[in-house]
Amino acid sequence: MAAIAALAAGVISDSIALIGFGLNGIKDSISAVIFLRHQKEREQEEVNSVGTGKALFAAGIVFF
Repeated sequence: MAAIAALAAGVISDSIALIGFGLNGIKDSISAVIFLRHQKEREQEEVNSVGTGKALFAAGIVFF
């Protein structure tokens, strides 16, 4: 929620710092969802190393 507020405030005030802060918060939220989803799948069934690699790759793309 803070990420969206910072992003909106940054756009309204033309502040690149606020926009960057908002995008950073969105990135962190997306990567957390990826890891939580992977953990949930891991608890439900045995996941091989390919599943782990896919989750780490997706999180890496988000951070890039």
